[in-house]
Amino acid sequence: EGMELGYKKPVLFERQAIGGEYSAGYKTVGKGTVRTVFYPEGNGEKVLIDERKLDDQASAVVTYDNPLDSVHDLAHHFFSRCLAARVTPYVVTKKTVFKW
Repeated sequence: EGMELGYKKPVLFERQAIGGEYSAGYKTVGKGTVRTVFYPEGNGEKVLIDERKLDDQASAVVTYDNPLDSVHDLAHHFFSRCLAARVTPYVVTKKTVFKW
């Protein structure tokens, strides 16, 4: 009677925790404009990544990058584990959940 608790199948987790917010640069600033610009090595053309107007008296501006070099290996490892365990893989980020 009531809701059944627990899991009938294994729950598998993987986590990519390199770079990103752990190496973020940040400043607290006031009203104004923030631009994030990428300058490639060599003579490549700069790329405007983001530009936004800040209207509040105080804003925390944070910049970081997430290296993609390890994503393929991490995904292969995780999906292989899910296939072996016969469970549906769910990919979870800080803001979204994807069912594959």
